[in-house]
Amino acid sequence: MIFAIILFFYVFFSWVVGYSGRYRLFGFWGYFFASLLLTPLLGLLFVIASSGSDRYVVSVNRKELETLQSTRGAGDPLATASEE
Repeated sequence: MIFAIILFFYVFFSWVVGYSGRYRLFGFWGYFFASLLLTPLLGLLFVIASSGSDRYVVSVNRKELETLQSTRGAGDPLATASEE
């Protein structure tokens, strides 16, 4: 019975580590399986040491670019003749 409780908490903390790394370099599944194979504590250290995912940064920058392009008026010196 005690083994089942320890196993439950081990898998639960591995899931927490995976969830905290879902927007990081290896994503949820990478950190989850690393935590299962090593320990949740080492998995958490990997999450802390890893950089964020570039996909998230690109999507934010694309939205900002679309906003800037849609708000540019005719009097904007950056507007080209083909846009007017």
